Amino acid sequence: MQKLAALYRQFDPLRPLEADAQGDALYVDWQKELAPADVKALLVNSITLSSGVPVTRLFTGHRGVGKTTELMRVKRMLEQGAAGQKLFVSLLLAEEWVDLQDVSASEVVFQIVRQLVADLRDAGFNLGWTQFLEFFKEFGDLLKTEVELRSLEIGPDPVKFGVVLKGVPGARPLLRKLLEQRLPRVYDLVNQVVLPEAQTWLRENRGCVGTLLIVDQLDRIPQKVINERGLTNHENLYLDSVGTLRALNCHVLYVAPIELVYSRLRGRLSNFYGQVLSMPAIPVITRDGRENPDGLAILRRIVAKRASRAGVDLTDVFTEEESLARLCRLSGGHVRSLCNLVRSTLELCGRLPVPPEAVEQTLRTWAADLAEPLRADEWAFLKSVHASRQAPDRREDEELWNSLQREMFVLNYRDAIGSYCDWNPLVGLVSRGGIR
Repeated sequence: MQKLAALYRQFDPLRPLEADAQGDALYVDWQKELAPADVKALLVNSITLSSGVPVTRLFTGHRGVGKTTELMRVKRMLEQGAAGQKLFVSLLLAEEWVDLQDVSASEVVFQIVRQLVADLRDAGFNLGWTQFLEFFKEFGDLLKTEVELRSLEIGPDPVKFGVVLKGVPGARPLLRKLLEQRLPRVYDLVNQVVLPEAQTWLRENRGCVGTLLIVDQLDRIPQKVINERGLTNHENLYLDSVGTLRALNCHVLYVAPIELVYSRLRGRLSNFYGQVLSMPAIPVITRDGRENPDGLAILRRIVAKRASRAGVDLTDVFTEEESLARLCRLSGGHVRSLCNLVRSTLELCGRLPVPPEAVEQTLRTWAADLAEPLRADEWAFLKSVHASRQAPDRREDEELWNSLQREMFVLNYRDAIGSYCDWNPLVGLVSRGGIR
């Protein structure tokens, strides 16, 4: 039971692999082996080749596909001097600071600045600290009669200035109005005072030649229509507010929702941000629908590394090799799904080794649960995607396409030709009459 529990813990689907010795021991850099281009290298090169001119890029992919794991390695590569240039990197986990149900560009930039100042202070650079404390105090004083504020905390994150809005929904318009009025002061302070002085200090003390701000988790913003013209909150944030998102005079990388990037707006996004970089699923199938043994081998290595960390050999986990192959194949190359399938199998079985019938029961259960909400028109649409492995070409299908991607009924892959897609292979286990 002790080994079973240790194995179960290694497949936590919500834990990205940190860029440290422990995380590296479990990490499989499959893009270097299989992908036509390594997203990490593309992100690093776009910054190091810019000759100091600020670059703003977008990065996307299905939730759980490994974006945060890759971003942590981009951060480390740049901090260690990839391509001969060291950068100071500040990482904002947006979900911890922003209400993703109702977020504006001004709030995002507000939190970027807060994170940057905190990280610079932690690094030993204090210029601008007093000015920012004064700004946040002034801002808090303006809101005290309208919004309940948490106290300013001086600690590991020295500007932990939280605004409690969920309990007072009517305060959000006031907050945004005050932010928009005062953001120009923040831009001036950052661009004209903090960043120039910080860069001199970072160059002399850290050998850094630039600064990168990474804003993760914004892909978790649920898409919704916000006006009668059909404008979505995604379009409003990333396109209508592009000037705000690009206002800081340093490199910035935003994670963006996959349904926005794989829409008709991709061309406009590329005009503002350059090529949108995408983290695909591990290719378990090829563009022509054949099984990809190289992709399956990568997934098997991911499972083997985690089993080894738990002190268990794969032969002690599965009584048959085909059981592991089935889990890998039907995960669709989506790492979080693979972790969920392994965990659910262990929960169902409650012992080692896992018999084939436990694996099959887990797969049938997950397939049935996934397919249950699908309507007849969605089934027909998914079958057409599976047959062509291409996105739809009809404008009227776009809303359905976005929804199916967001809910991972469709998975995206990439090869030397470009992007292709397929239905989630768990859908393939199910017919409209039940489990096949």
